[in-house]
Amino acid sequence: RRIEAPAAPADDEGTLLRQARRGDHDAFARLYALHAPGVHALAERLLADAPAVADRVVARWVGGAARYASA
Repeated sequence: RRIEAPAAPADDEGTLLRQARRGDHDAFARLYALHAPGVHALAERLLADAPAVADRVVARWVGGAARYASA
């Protein structure tokens, strides 16, 4: 009898990263949902201009999506 490893949780970060690298848009969206609030909070502490914060956070995520899409 063979014992199989349990399936990874749906939001396991390593699994989501692998799926996003393979072009899974839903996995990338889940990564965004997990990390965007923290990235935004850090950007707010580093930048004084609120509109610039939103623009820079979005630009970073769009750049990440483009990098995964071309991989």
